[in-house]
Amino acid sequence: MTGTGTIGTRQQVERWIEESQYLLGRVIPSVFDDNQRLRERAAASDAECDRMREEIATVRRELHEVQLELSGLRGQNDDLRSQQAAVAESLSRAVHHMTELMQPMNEMALPNPPLHAFRDNGGRLREIVLRPWEFWKRKLLSR
Repeated sequence: MTGTGTIGTRQQVERWIEESQYLLGRVIPSVFDDNQRLRERAAASDAECDRMREEIATVRRELHEVQLELSGLRGQNDDLRSQQAAVAESLSRAVHHMTELMQPMNEMALPNPPLHAFRDNGGRLREIVLRPWEFWKRKLLSR
């Protein structure tokens, strides 16, 4: 029994060796293929990561330039607004001054100020006295 048990064990070991050689012959190449494929993916990912880092650096530089330009434009906008306010104030004072200068001449040209008739919301006829410059303004605008 020992002789047959040893022969059976020996045959079983030989069969395991053959099966493991067969399996290793199939597994090892697929492991190498997987390893190569994963290395290529890792290299591609590294290249993509480097490209993205460069792109991020470029975008950050462009953002900084745009922020500087925006800051300059805001300063110009503030300057232009203050200039606009100064011009509006000057024109307002000039118009007021011209109105004051024209009022005596208008009063001399029109000794009896004209009346302007209109109907109010209730349909009643109303009359108001127009200032001379309002009279001429309405006269010119009604043409």
